[in-house]
Amino acid sequence: MSAGSIAGFFLDSCILMPQSLKATRDVCQNFLSKDLNHFVSSSIKTEALQLLNNTGEVLNTSIRYYMKPALERQGITSVTKNDAITIADVFSQEKRRLDKECSIRTGIRSELFGDIENYVASLIHELEPDKPLSVDDLLANTLSALSTAKYEIEKPFKSIKSIFVEPEDEMLNFAPLCKLVKNKSDILHLMSAVRYQFQQNAWVIFVTNDDRDILSNSSAIWNFCGLRCTKPVWASDYYSHITRFKRPRQYFSEVLIPATELREFIKIIEDKLNLQIRPKVV
Repeated sequence: MSAGSIAGFFLDSCILMPQSLKATRDVCQNFLSKDLNHFVSSSIKTEALQLLNNTGEVLNTSIRYYMKPALERQGITSVTKNDAITIADVFSQEKRRLDKECSIRTGIRSELFGDIENYVASLIHELEPDKPLSVDDLLANTLSALSTAKYEIEKPFKSIKSIFVEPEDEMLNFAPLCKLVKNKSDILHLMSAVRYQFQQNAWVIFVTNDDRDILSNSSAIWNFCGLRCTKPVWASDYYSHITRFKRPRQYFSEVLIPATELREFIKIIEDKLNLQIRPKVV
């Protein structure tokens, strides 16, 4: 079977987000550098950009209304190298406050917070002894650094191909999958990939680093919904393997389907996409 039966790789947002572990970061960058058809669903792009906007607003507020008063309480109106430890303590206290008051599912806030803390540390270390920096200028520079860091994270989501897919409620509420995958956003993203796969009649491979909710259930997701999920390090292997298959509709029309769940799901696909996949029982 030719590679034309492959629509491409649906990417989870974590593949495009910054990675804290170098090994994971290298694997993702290597995967993304290959000349393959990478894309995201519109739901993933919208969710990621909204998360970044919300995180940026939280950190903007933190810098303006918490860190500045914290410095002023220490009697600091201008900054020199001698204030480095005091500023380090302010960052530490503010991170603790944010972790307590503004819980967030991903590590993106910690990533951005770390970026601006590193920026401020470098800025202070480069100050000349006779040229202190006003707190207002320090915070203005910090806000600018935050904006730059946020833009760098947003850039891959704005440049990658995005596909609008809107799964039907029956797909989103498919009970066997909902029992396995508890996060509704993950179900939306998975069902978007599945719907696109059957709509285009070309295989989709969902690429993620989400071990807890998706990869730990990858065999069941295939058995229940006919979608392959993998880490980026194995993506090319799944690609090579699935090119041997007929296209999705033909494959599932001919293959023996032992799982009741998959038969039920194929019926939903047939009804909602107005398709005939399984032979009618006379």
